[in-house]
Amino acid sequence: MDDREIDVLVEVGAILGGGENAVARAEEIVAVLGTVIPWDAVAICNRVRDGTPSSIFLAHGFTDRVLHALWQLPVRYRSQCWRTSSVAAGREILVVPLQTKSGRMSGVLFAGFRDPDDLTDRHLEFAVLLCRMLGGLVDPVGVPGHRGGHAAEVLPDGGTRAVPERDAGEWLRPHAPLSRLVARMVGDSRLPRLFWWPDPVGEFHRVTTAAGGSGVVVIETVAEPPGGLSAREAQVLAMVMTGRTNQQIGRALFIAPATVAKHLSRIFTKLGVPGRAGAVNKAAALGFVPLD
Repeated sequence: MDDREIDVLVEVGAILGGGENAVARAEEIVAVLGTVIPWDAVAICNRVRDGTPSSIFLAHGFTDRVLHALWQLPVRYRSQCWRTSSVAAGREILVVPLQTKSGRMSGVLFAGFRDPDDLTDRHLEFAVLLCRMLGGLVDPVGVPGHRGGHAAEVLPDGGTRAVPERDAGEWLRPHAPLSRLVARMVGDSRLPRLFWWPDPVGEFHRVTTAAGGSGVVVIETVAEPPGGLSAREAQVLAMVMTGRTNQQIGRALFIAPATVAKHLSRIFTKLGVPGRAGAVNKAAALGFVPLD
């Protein structure tokens, strides 16, 4: 490698260790890599299952039709970078399988070159270094801060499928409460990428989601509710989002309406809002979902 390539790898490493979200870091990394690999189109897809990338992490310069054609490439049968000509893309394509440190495939980077001569063996050698380097960035199972949690792929019927290297835990078993909730939210086209969920025994879970092969990869971790709220206050807030009255919330939680009112007073203070409408808006912004 020459000095410029070494500098780029160091810069990519610094970006990977930054605090921006994964997509923002990926965008920055793509811009940096473009200074040494002269592509004119690039896409990163994650969650590879059965050799097919299933969701777009980022894409520049490729049309949806071309991306669909690229997805048909048998990525899983290659452990190293490789090149191929794509009639649909009208380009020479560099394919970079992305893998976690354990060797599990987490995604793939496609780079397009209108002039095949622009893609050299030197670029292929350099791209090999990216296979493991970028694998964790696009891995929905390896979301930073959630390595101690549970994960599963939730199917449309509420069933689940195991995720490599992760245990499903109590709430992501087939047809368990969280699995059913995610399936219902997918069916209603209202599944957020991040939300907070109270389990039936009163603990709160931070839940992140990402497109899977035929379902949704869900990662849950027990965590303190956001906004400085207690678990009980967060429960009350989630019920307020459904439009329930103090009496209805009290019956559901087996507490007096006056106690609900006290919880609400503290909730309004912590969230810095004057009343229920403001609390509902703030709750939605924080990632709460209505609690049935």
